[in-house]
Amino acid sequence: MPRDHRPSVANFYFCAIYEGQANKYIKNMEKPNNLHVVKMSDQDFVRTLENCVQFGNPVLLENVGEELDPILESLLLKQTFKQGGAICIKLGDNVLEYAADFRFYITTKYRNPHYMPEIAVKVCIHTCSHTCLMNWLEIVNSLKS
Repeated sequence: MPRDHRPSVANFYFCAIYEGQANKYIKNMEKPNNLHVVKMSDQDFVRTLENCVQFGNPVLLENVGEELDPILESLLLKQTFKQGGAICIKLGDNVLEYAADFRFYITTKYRNPHYMPEIAVKVCIHTCSHTCLMNWLEIVNSLKS
C-alpha cells in the first residue's frame, strides 16, 4: 500500500510498557533514521518536535505520565491541511510543513497506566508486560508494511 494511503495511526505508536523494552527496540530500529529522543520536561522539546515534523525524523517521547501536553493535540489527531501546495500541520501557534516520513513514538514506564478516553482515541495504545513485547513488535511491523 502506498505510504500516503496508509491509515493515519500507522505513524504514531503509544506503547505503555514498563521496564523500557519498547524504548530499546525503538532506539535500535530508528537509529539509522536519526531518531530524536525527548521528554516533555526538556527545554527544547517543542523545537525538537517541530524540526522532526518538518524534516521527517522519528521522535521518541519517553517517560510520559497519564496526561499529554495539549500542544500534541493536532499531531496526535494528524490534523494536516494543504497550504500553498504543501501538506502542513499546526503545532501550537506555528504552521509547519509536514513530512510524510515523520514517525512519533510515545512510551511510559507506568506499570498500569490509565489514560483518559480523549487520549486513547487519538493513538494506538499497546499496554503490555515484557512477555508480550514480541506481539507489540509484530503489530508495529505490520503497520509499517
